[in-house]
Amino acid sequence: MAMSKFMEISKQKHETMSDFLGRYEIALSNLISTGTFIDIALSIYILSRTLAANVKGGIRVKRTINPKGNIDQLLSYIRVNYRDDEAVQDANDAAYLGYARN
Repeated sequence: MAMSKFMEISKQKHETMSDFLGRYEIALSNLISTGTFIDIALSIYILSRTLAANVKGGIRVKRTINPKGNIDQLLSYIRVNYRDDEAVQDANDAAYLGYARN
């Protein structure tokens, strides 16, 4: 059940980046608490699939600069570098592409 909840997480249309990242961290933490190993590549895919291209690009750059970094470092990077008004637009873009749920 924790795996399915984690796999389904997506940024909602009017959700702030902070709220989304908080939900993501809870879902990831719940999954890890079951003893399930979660690959960093899958973690990043789930995190970024409903974000706008500029945030995905930033994630790629951060991973290129620090390929051994963990998901917590990546979440901190996103919180510092992307404002909430960008996050709302990101969710609208993702919803248009059919990824986010209303």
